[in-house]
Amino acid sequence: MGDRDEAIKLLEQAHTLRVDHGREKTPLALTTLLNLSVTEFDAGRFEIALQHAREIHKTANELFGPKSFQALASQQLIALCALHLGRPHQAITVVEQSEDSSAPESLVILGKAELAQRNYIKAQTYFETALPNFPPETHISDDILHHLMKIASLQNDPAKVQTYYEQNRKYITVDSDGFRAAMLQLHYGHALTNLGRAQEALVHLEELRSSPPENFLTNVLSVGPQLSLALARAYRAQGNLEAAERELQSTLVQCGEARPIERANALYELGLVTEAQGSMTTAAEYIEQAQALYNATAETNFRPLVDSRTTLARIRQNL
Repeated sequence: MGDRDEAIKLLEQAHTLRVDHGREKTPLALTTLLNLSVTEFDAGRFEIALQHAREIHKTANELFGPKSFQALASQQLIALCALHLGRPHQAITVVEQSEDSSAPESLVILGKAELAQRNYIKAQTYFETALPNFPPETHISDDILHHLMKIASLQNDPAKVQTYYEQNRKYITVDSDGFRAAMLQLHYGHALTNLGRAQEALVHLEELRSSPPENFLTNVLSVGPQLSLALARAYRAQGNLEAAERELQSTLVQCGEARPIERANALYELGLVTEAQGSMTTAAEYIEQAQALYNATAETNFRPLVDSRTTLARIRQNL
């Protein structure tokens, strides 16, 4: 985190220097601001990243046109920020308005947005259309297969989950630091939990926790909170509520004040855990906290927000 904060500080200084010298509307200045936006995004500060990306997109459109690198890259970043802030409809609108809406990278974003809305068939179609456009040895190819595996698990299709898992394993031929295999293990654990196979999921997830690749849990993809949340879901499904609660508290600590949707998801899970423990008042408090975070950033029909309303109403009936 220290290296990332230092990078943000240096990029901010470079951008300020160009502004002070009246050179903020140059390709180099916009590229610096784009790098700053991406770094803020990696840090989980999605609102700040979104603000920078919108500034870049507006200026790039005016100076270089909608097909310029800066305009297209910032538009994709705007859509990704929207996704991470619980705004899938907004992400879809941004992509569809892009000059690059049919590009494979755009299809991946559309797939993620449809998945966030639980439109599984549409999401699957986008991912399957995009997949052949990326070399098998790339992280984006891995990412697509992880999402396809998730869709199959949510549709209770263990055969398809296994097919995507084996396909991804076959693709991982270059993995010198073990990162790609570890990410597959994490997402496979998620999928197994979705399939009702929590004990199998824990075999993979606990092994990953005990022997992660170097820097795996602290990298820019926020893997640490993801793994804690995955373990918590598996423990809750298994009935080990104490372990689930411990992992969820760890998720909140790792997120800090960033990543509002991940924090809300962890609070929502804590509500479910404490409800299962019979602590209805505490459960309601956790769900209310999750709902407040969702309300602060997400669209009104964001599916986890809708779920939180239903769950809170159920818990309150038992108070």
